[in-house]
Amino acid sequence: MRGKSVLVDAAELPPLETEEGGNVGLITEIVPTGSNDVYVVHEGERETLIPALKEVIVSIDKKARTMVIRPLLEEDDL
Repeated sequence: MRGKSVLVDAAELPPLETEEGGNVGLITEIVPTGSNDVYVVHEGERETLIPALKEVIVSIDKKARTMVIRPLLEEDDL
């Protein structure tokens, strides 16, 4: 079956693990780059750049003014 697609009903899949995290900081700027925007986030002196990609942005709650992200790299990978 190598090279073949396998389809599974989503109801039959096990539940996803809950993602844990913490506060990354406050979005202070949005930089348009042409291909995607980049959110500039500050927490104290630390600056984090977050690409506005569907692989990274899990959800945005405008009312609560929060964004949930899935980082591409873990801090240990840097």
